[in-house]
Amino acid sequence: MKAILKQHEEHKRELEQLNDHWENSARYLEYTKQELEERLYHAEESAILIKEELDEISIQKEIEIQRLKDEIKDLRQEISFLSSSQVNNHRVKELEDALNKAMREQMEFKEKLRIAKEQSEGGNGEVTEVTTTVRVIVKVRPFLDSDPAGPQCLMCNDTEVQIESKKVGSAKCFMFEKVIGPDDSIDELFMDLESNIVHAANGGNSCILAYGQTGSGKTYTMNGVISRSLNKLKQRFDCESVMISLQIIEIYNEQVKNLLTNDPLSRDWKDILNLSEIQLGNNWVSKAQDLIKKSCHKRQTKSTDSN
Repeated sequence: MKAILKQHEEHKRELEQLNDHWENSARYLEYTKQELEERLYHAEESAILIKEELDEISIQKEIEIQRLKDEIKDLRQEISFLSSSQVNNHRVKELEDALNKAMREQMEFKEKLRIAKEQSEGGNGEVTEVTTTVRVIVKVRPFLDSDPAGPQCLMCNDTEVQIESKKVGSAKCFMFEKVIGPDDSIDELFMDLESNIVHAANGGNSCILAYGQTGSGKTYTMNGVISRSLNKLKQRFDCESVMISLQIIEIYNEQVKNLLTNDPLSRDWKDILNLSEIQLGNNWVSKAQDLIKKSCHKRQTKSTDSN
């Protein structure tokens, strides 16, 4: 009997020790929970303050970008006037330097604005993948002296293009996801296309299609986009760690031509598409640039009423 009582006493002490341990653990967990809740509260407050600050910075940068756009426009007009007036070249050079400086500042502000917006959305300042299926971005070509209508017939902002024409009477307004104005560079256009390159680099499918009438600047624009895309891929990948293939096809009058060879136009488009892809191997960036340059000289070019 004594042995049984002793055993019960030992078991009781063990249970009391376990109970003390559980109570201590419960107190510690409660303290930890309160501490985490307090830290979460402060983190949420900080996040709200940071977002408000970033929103304010974004607004300020947008205002500054618009100011720089206006300054660039005024400088272009003054340079054009002075050039036609045959004034001293020194003044024109000063204005051109000021114009280049304003354009650089505009690009810097746009890049900072992009990073600030991504940070306010929880990003890390890096370009993210494209999230929409199809986007339509308009790049307005600068007006040339040979154009029948001058710049006064067209007005645009970041999302709208307004065209005035005697043929249609009243002004017509068109809306797009983004409008790149005549004073904006290819670099600014590529900032909006960069997400497509990131998406492709991550294993997705991407297509950048230039559409427009003859003389609207498609070839010039796409050459700039392709060059910047290759440089972007070069930054992302080691040239020897990936396998890049290239295909350059021309479709002309419903006939297909492989511009990487000297073969003529053909209607056997399935065979051409199957045989026209080549592997670039190492140093693929320079090889791709060289092949693209050579292929451009093989394109069919015919004059039309528009050029």
